Amino acid sequence: MEAKLQLDNSGRACIEKCKMVYFLQNIQGLRKIYGSTALRFGSTWHGFMEGYYEYIAKEGWEQRDKAIEAAVVKGRKV
Repeated sequence: MEAKLQLDNSGRACIEKCKMVYFLQNIQGLRKIYGSTALRFGSTWHGFMEGYYEYIAKEGWEQRDKAIEAAVVKGRKV
């Protein structure tokens, strides 16, 4: 029995342009390291905010300095 590949429109457009790019991105899960400056900045900012508020939600407002440290750690991961 033959396995069928189901694609959405983005996948179909990608595989038509380059099968290797489709394979690396969608099958192997590889992504470009660098995107646009605006997207990298925005993603990093949201990482900081997520780390900060996750820490506040768990530990409360009393330890804001540690929340900032948690924000930096999360932002760097992004």
